[in-house]
Amino acid sequence: MKTTTRSFDIANDVALTNYVRTSDRMAALAREMEDLQKDEKRMRPAVLAILAETPGRAAIVGVNNSPRRLQIVTDESIGTNKDIDENVLIAAARTAGVKVSERSPEYIAPATFRAAYLSGLLQEFGTVKTTERVEVLP
Repeated sequence: MKTTTRSFDIANDVALTNYVRTSDRMAALAREMEDLQKDEKRMRPAVLAILAETPGRAAIVGVNNSPRRLQIVTDESIGTNKDIDENVLIAAARTAGVKVSERSPEYIAPATFRAAYLSGLLQEFGTVKTTERVEVLP
């Protein structure tokens, strides 16, 4: 395979060089972000344990001469019980007047199921998953 090169004018060469530098920097930052996310995930259980024992489940920490508030935030997600037959769930939803998608295969949209669950419909078909996370505020 024959490789050909062509010369660029200086403006094009600078633009291409800057583009490659930017691309390389983005890749380096993405790798650094992955490492930071792993560190945060590793530290999270210990921080949650400390904050759980703190009154108000929050603490003020001074970082770089700036006070920062750490607090536990509880998130709830509502989903369908995976042990329930989908056909039984759809039949119950229709009986309760909950909107079911008519596309094949039929299903109940997650937001629709959540609304029905919270309004007291279809509760026997749902599960609530609670997760705790640490929120850092300025």
